[in-house]
Amino acid sequence: MLEAYRLTKHYKDRAKGGRFRILHEASLTLHEGEAVGLMGKSGSGKSTLVRLLLGLEIPDGGEVRWRGKDVFSLARNELRDFRRSVQFISQTPGTFFDPRCTLEKSLREALQVQGVAPRAIWRECIAEQLARVGLNEKLLRRYPHELSGGEMQRFSISRALLLKPSLLILDEPTSMLDISVQAQILHLLRDLREKQRIACLLVSHDAAVVQWFCQRSLHLENGVLHES
Repeated sequence: MLEAYRLTKHYKDRAKGGRFRILHEASLTLHEGEAVGLMGKSGSGKSTLVRLLLGLEIPDGGEVRWRGKDVFSLARNELRDFRRSVQFISQTPGTFFDPRCTLEKSLREALQVQGVAPRAIWRECIAEQLARVGLNEKLLRRYPHELSGGEMQRFSISRALLLKPSLLILDEPTSMLDISVQAQILHLLRDLREKQRIACLLVSHDAAVVQWFCQRSLHLENGVLHES
């Protein structure tokens, strides 16, 4: 489904001049419905690899392929489908919501941009996804700052699910939450993955979480990707 082949990336070294390599010939394959963990210390290249997989940065070498096609050569309609199919959930869920808009407006805008459902059933679609993540519809009238971190992460997950993704890239999705809420969110994500057969790439520093959530894991060290 999603393949990375020998990805290499360099950045400028502002302190010393020249360039340094952050990623070296990293290759991976994600299959339909599969959960894969990505581990590594801070600065190992995890965030860079995620940005490349999302098509947000261009590699210096190698390629990213979505359903057999080079992500950086997709036609406009194909790129739109890729953006819809691959959803990113970060450790700071508020990033994806306009603080000036109610949560309902933000969710409606996501549906409008991606065109995944007729306007007439938007409310029904939103209500269905909120129920799946355990949120009350009354929260739709609120603004992001009025919700707890756990509630916002659930909204972030519901926003992703609204777009009917095939793959979720989860970047430390519980690291900013209280311990009691972390377990709730992880159980929710695993339940959704198993029921809806959504593939997941879980970026985490917690080996126990990766072992519990994922079927296999990868480890990044000094820009080199290894199977754990």
